[in-house]
Amino acid sequence: MMSTIDQQEKMLSNRTIISLGLVFSALIFSVASFLLTFTGFYYVTVILKWGAGLTALALAFHTVNILRKKNLEPSTLTQAAYASLTLSVLCLSWLLGTSIVLAVL
Repeated sequence: MMSTIDQQEKMLSNRTIISLGLVFSALIFSVASFLLTFTGFYYVTVILKWGAGLTALALAFHTVNILRKKNLEPSTLTQAAYASLTLSVLCLSWLLGTSIVLAVL
């Protein structure tokens, strides 16, 4: 049987991987929105990219808060959680910039 600590670490690891996956899917949807600017699928890609980006940010922020409450010593898991939080914030700034450019078009 797995111990409680192993289960918590596995859960936090899965949350971090899901958050990183959402960040990269938001970036893919952002590129797709450029390619589909003048088609009927544009609004779908805009909703998908913002949904994925905001969900990634919320999930990464919640994972970092859990890690802070547990007062874990620095490890690969905590570094990956902070990296996913940083990437999700940068992703949102990219999404904002591309949305402004597409609004001008």
